[in-house]
Amino acid sequence: MKNKFVSTAQQLRNEGKAEGKAEGKVEGLTEGRAATLLRQISRRFGAADDAVVERVRSATLEELDTWADRILDAASLDELFAD
Repeated sequence: MKNKFVSTAQQLRNEGKAEGKAEGKVEGLTEGRAATLLRQISRRFGAADDAVVERVRSATLEELDTWADRILDAASLDELFAD
């Protein structure tokens, strides 16, 4: 019969693993969306300069989603990144 009791230390380890896994998924999603947006920017506006690349790579998922929607209609990078 398997022990039904889990030590506090084991519970904390399990929670840490779950948190790490969730953070890894978000990080992976963010990196993938940033890469896609940078490709779209290059196709629409030409090669992105270092400032644009850094802005996109440091963005949140929410910002990336907003810009991914805007790129369809934006006439310039200023319009794309407008607050």
